[in-house]
Amino acid sequence: MSQILLLKRGNYKNLFEKIKKIGYSPFLISKLDEIKKGEISIDCAILDASQNIKTFFNFLVKKEVPVIIIIKNNDLNTALQFLKRGAYDFVPEPISEEALLIALERALERKRLIEERKRTDRLIDEYMKNVDKKVEELAKDLKESEQRYKELIENSGDGFFVMDMKGIIVYANESFSKIFGYSKGKIIGKNMLLLIHPEDVSKIKKIFRRDYKIPPIFEIKCIKKDKREVFIQFNMNRIKKGGNCVKIQGIARDVTLLKKKSEELEKLNHELFLRQEKLVALTHELEKKNFELARANNFKDIFLDIMRHDLLNPVGIILGITRIAMEEDSVEKIKEELEIIYRNAEKLRELIESASTLAKIESCSQLTFKTLDIMKILRKVIKQFEPLLKEKNMALVLTGKKTCYIEANPIIEEVFSNLISNAIKYSPEGGKIIVGVEEGKGEEEYENEVIIYVKDEGIGVPDEYKKGIFERFKRIKKEGVKGSGLGLAIVKRLVELHNGRVWVEDNKPRGSIFYVELPKQWRKLKRLSSKINGKYKKADL
Repeated sequence: MSQILLLKRGNYKNLFEKIKKIGYSPFLISKLDEIKKGEISIDCAILDASQNIKTFFNFLVKKEVPVIIIIKNNDLNTALQFLKRGAYDFVPEPISEEALLIALERALERKRLIEERKRTDRLIDEYMKNVDKKVEELAKDLKESEQRYKELIENSGDGFFVMDMKGIIVYANESFSKIFGYSKGKIIGKNMLLLIHPEDVSKIKKIFRRDYKIPPIFEIKCIKKDKREVFIQFNMNRIKKGGNCVKIQGIARDVTLLKKKSEELEKLNHELFLRQEKLVALTHELEKKNFELARANNFKDIFLDIMRHDLLNPVGIILGITRIAMEEDSVEKIKEELEIIYRNAEKLRELIESASTLAKIESCSQLTFKTLDIMKILRKVIKQFEPLLKEKNMALVLTGKKTCYIEANPIIEEVFSNLISNAIKYSPEGGKIIVGVEEGKGEEEYENEVIIYVKDEGIGVPDEYKKGIFERFKRIKKEGVKGSGLGLAIVKRLVELHNGRVWVEDNKPRGSIFYVELPKQWRKLKRLSSKINGKYKKADL
């Protein structure tokens, strides 16, 4: 198992346990003398840069032991200084097991390579003792190898070249010459910069800088002998002698056709993308038109249904009672019959007004909003119904804060007018109606909502009608449900235009509770919630 050296200083125990946990064998020293004799094999050392480690560090680096430095507060300057002095790697505090494991594995691999190099050096030394006997044979093999290499380059389809540090081409194979349209004899001795397009000359000049790291593969725009532009893919590396760069050799490949095809493909992809976007836009527009057509057909059917059912009934009653009144002699009976005519005429007026309101909001896709006090609106609506409440000897209680502001259109008043009107209409005389307002309790999901409810003691709504009560067409068969359905259809449409939701629940033991959920600030709601037993939940409408 690999031996990892630690200094018995600072928080060494935590590091000691981490090294053991990831599968290595740490050992501790406190003095340099403990390892100077060389009796302990050291595979790697971990030293804390914040401690006095100079003597230990210099000794270990000299012995070619990979040293990992621990730095604090991501002090990269300190890490860089140690790396320049011979440290192999560094890890920042707090030390993660993963980072420690990676650093150790790399350091131990470095140690293995060092040991391998030493073994190789020993073998080379042994071999070199008898090298004189094999020099002639090796020289012959080398000459043959060079000849094979030269033939390989000369016959290659890629362009091979060598240039000096001034850019003068000193060697080029036949393929390289053909790429630029020159004969082999003409291109040798030419400056490489003259073959490069002016736009890319600066890229090639960087190659001659000794501090510049040449990319493995790069593309340059070049100019052929006939002045045509071509794109050449280069692979270059430096030839060094005595530690100095003396020449640059490389491979060149003409990728003009490939680049042209790539650009054409990119252009086609862009055109395809634009067409797809246009198709999506047309699809959305078609869906919108289909929706508007379906809504128009639906609305036409609503008005036909109103004409057939809701308007004809009171008209028939008015005609019948009028005919009877014309034959009556008694003033009292005529008054009673006129009263019936008046009520049905009033009903007709209400139906026509409701149908007109529904027509307006059905054709509306968006409203303008402003800040309104919902409590003020409710008090205004309730005041309008005070005569009717007094007539039926009913009590109406408004609960909630003094003010509650939301972003809405003033037409929202119609919603509460319809709900309160229905509550009065279907509740018994002497009954009680509660109108309440509850704001979000601060929970992230509900803090932007306001819930307004109207609670009555009327006949209630059977479960099988709860979902369809707000849809005019789902109420054509009206067994068990009173009214034309226009009022609740108006309520639903107006609430939807405010990005809200409306639903109904039972008011046990008798009656109904109509809930309206509205956002305080205008936005698209992703869900519908209702409140049951003090908790909000998603509803199915």
